[in-house]
Amino acid sequence: MLVELAKSWPAPLRDRLELWLIATPESADLARAFSDRWTDGKPTLVLSLDAPGVGTMIRVGGRGPSAAFVADVAKSLWLPHETRPFVRSDRAAADWKVRGVPVVSLSGDHGDGPIDPALLAGVSQLVHESAMRWGKPPAAQPGPGASAARSSQNPG
Repeated sequence: MLVELAKSWPAPLRDRLELWLIATPESADLARAFSDRWTDGKPTLVLSLDAPGVGTMIRVGGRGPSAAFVADVAKSLWLPHETRPFVRSDRAAADWKVRGVPVVSLSGDHGDGPIDPALLAGVSQLVHESAMRWGKPPAAQPGPGASAARSSQNPG
């Protein structure tokens, strides 16, 4: 999935947003190794993927504004999702939160279920859209009667 995410990342965004796609068995090591990068003032959001595309919906895990932000992006993209707080098994979340970096878990069902290609594509879209919106400066709120943008690539 990471290769597909990297291949589908739009070239014009590479100048505006820095996207890192890293597979690691131990997120604590990664968080420690990159800890000095997260203090440069750039908007940073860690999305931890766990069994994406398995099951019937995307589970958006976390607390606070970053989790609410990603859940709102999922809702605006009409993706089947549910939100839940982190549980003790979300080690990646704990590793990053200790360093003050907002982290959200995107997970599917655990088990031997098949991967749903449409749901996997939805997770990919959610990662892209969340990254683009997170890195975008806040815009003025739409006026009365105006609708919010459905995506940053297709406003209106």
